[in-house]
Amino acid sequence: MSQTAAPILGMGTKLYIATAQATPPTILSGVVTGGTLIAKVLKVSPPKPKYGTEDITTLDSPSNTRIFMKTLLDPGEVTVEGESASADPGQIALAAALTSAPVATVGQAWPFLLVMPVNTVGGQTVGGDSYAFNGLVTDFALGEAEPGKPVPFNATIKITGPITATEGS
Repeated sequence: MSQTAAPILGMGTKLYIATAQATPPTILSGVVTGGTLIAKVLKVSPPKPKYGTEDITTLDSPSNTRIFMKTLLDPGEVTVEGESASADPGQIALAAALTSAPVATVGQAWPFLLVMPVNTVGGQTVGGDSYAFNGLVTDFALGEAEPGKPVPFNATIKITGPITATEGS
């Protein structure tokens, strides 16, 4: 299928946490299985992978200029902001992942799936692009309670290992 480069709105973006720690959520034909939707999300900042660098300048480097080499890829973090919903299974799982005990096969990491909206202008009809990754929930907290406003929550997920990007269809 040929797709066209086209912008999309963020409305419809969804973040899932694995229902079971060692079983990642999957998406097939736009349907997610094995994951629990984190509800009431207002904003998700996708990961921004970045390579580290190491200074390898020597005393005989040319032009009195520092020389660097690319080292390991840091897959980045996902930040989440939303409205607190104490009975939401996804928010409950996210908070529990913060304090979860290690599982021998995966450490404290939990599988996540970030699903972007269907880009109909770009030619997608069934599902949007998706990003699967394992992450450590490094913080989860409620925000300030104010009269007339929903109580917010914020969370940070530090990605550990590779991100698997899948183009939507």
